[in-house]
Amino acid sequence: MTVAAIALAAALAALCVVGLVAAAGSRARRDSELRVTTALLQLGRRMDALSGELGAAVDRVREDSRRARAIDALGQSLDLDEVLARTADAVAALPGADASVVHWGRADGDPLVAVRGLTAPVAPSHEIAGPPDGAPVRAVALSYHYSDEAEPEQALRSAIAVPLRADGAPGGFIAVYSRSADAAIEPDAFSALEAIAQHAGPAIENARLFDAAQRLSETDPQTGLLNRRGYEQALVREVARAHRYGHALSVCEFDLDGFKAVNDAIGVRDADDVLAAVAQRIGEAAHKGDLVSRVSGNSFTVLLPGSPRIEAEGLFARVQAGLRRVPLAQAPGLTLSCGIAELAPDDESLALLARAHEALVQAKRRGGGTAA
Repeated sequence: MTVAAIALAAALAALCVVGLVAAAGSRARRDSELRVTTALLQLGRRMDALSGELGAAVDRVREDSRRARAIDALGQSLDLDEVLARTADAVAALPGADASVVHWGRADGDPLVAVRGLTAPVAPSHEIAGPPDGAPVRAVALSYHYSDEAEPEQALRSAIAVPLRADGAPGGFIAVYSRSADAAIEPDAFSALEAIAQHAGPAIENARLFDAAQRLSETDPQTGLLNRRGYEQALVREVARAHRYGHALSVCEFDLDGFKAVNDAIGVRDADDVLAAVAQRIGEAAHKGDLVSRVSGNSFTVLLPGSPRIEAEGLFARVQAGLRRVPLAQAPGLTLSCGIAELAPDDESLALLARAHEALVQAKRRGGGTAA
């Protein structure tokens, strides 16, 4: 082989080596870039997962904080309606809940009930009880099944109820309802439901006792009606409510005609019986939701929420008819005068009261037994 041939062969070999080295370096760079890319993708997925976990944790903290505030708020009010409403709201806000019922029994009347998420009224007799042997339970789970032809729209399919207790004694229950057949609430919300029940029981009982004391202080002992204090508070409340919702409101102010002569003729004891009988006649003539009160010795008032003047005039006619149908034994000819006023758009409670009283004065001037 000539020197030139040897040189050419050496050059070609060198080129091959250079090519191989270059190819190896290129593969190494590609492998490195691939590893870097894979690592970045894995890191990105992990960051996304961590971000999701962090967001879920933040949501849980916020939810737990909101729930804690709601539970804490149960004991910060002595208004019975407000405590019941807050309890129902807290239960209805649990994950998976579609509706809630708060039920607190009373030996002296219908149970206290608050509802969220249900359009149909809940029957006062609605109860969720434990086992027939009376053994105390932590919770009661229910499953509802319907016949095909009787299944309502948005049917409730499951429920779980937790007892309410105050001073260790059972008082009622809170129940959460779902349209899912699986569970009324998510499993991790059950402890929250128990926490709500633990705080709600004493809060409801305290508010109930306070409400009973308030009612006693606002009740006329002779007739069982609201006294002047109760009437004035109810008047302010109903006037504000009527203005807020644009509802009608009327008031009747009744006065017994010539009652002083009756009192002098039959004596104080029998006169008190007459007042009680008149209170009964007015109560029988009033509709459910009307507020009847005795504001002074022989004066009575009736607030008629949601009723225009014509309804108040109907009430007066029913009271008069009741007196004629069942006359008072001690004062058979006794009559009532009545002043009627309907709430005007710019009325405050005192203005409404003043117009009713002025109307009563006009009725008395006519000789009694009439309404103005």
